[in-house]
Amino acid sequence: MNAYRCTALLLLMLSWFACKKKDVLKGIDKASLFAPPTAAEINAVEQTWSQRNLAPQDIRIEETQAVNPKLSAYIISFRLEILKSTRPC
Repeated sequence: MNAYRCTALLLLMLSWFACKKKDVLKGIDKASLFAPPTAAEINAVEQTWSQRNLAPQDIRIEETQAVNPKLSAYIISFRLEILKSTRPC
């Protein structure tokens, strides 16, 4: 019975420490961290995104499942080359 009390007390103490809220952003300026993006930041993201190649390649049907006589479901796979480049990644 004593072992159960010790275990219960240990679990209670651990849960108290686990539930204690920590400020993981202590010392960081939260106003600037969560500020709206600047025009330069937006332009940088737009430029990076414009360089992405999201055209799927090597498309394969991995599995086909007939739902009913007129409808089938397909599980497919494909590969993306995220950045447009002439050399392989």
